[in-house]
Amino acid sequence: MHRRERLWRSLGSKCVYLHAFERGAGAKSSVGEWRAYDNAERPHSNTETLTPDEVHSRKTEPMRMAA
Repeated sequence: MHRRERLWRSLGSKCVYLHAFERGAGAKSSVGEWRAYDNAERPHSNTETLTPDEVHSRKTEPMRMAA
């Protein structure tokens, strides 16, 4: 399954399908809250205990080669 498909499945089942949004602003707010939770608080299965924000903060910049 592709990354976008997994994202939509999670977003849809955990946020979008649970609410009957009457306006775009409500949907935007709820999706924003879900994204913040998903990136900062929920550990992802492929990293076992790390959140995406933690994984991203641990990455280092690649070394640049001298010209």
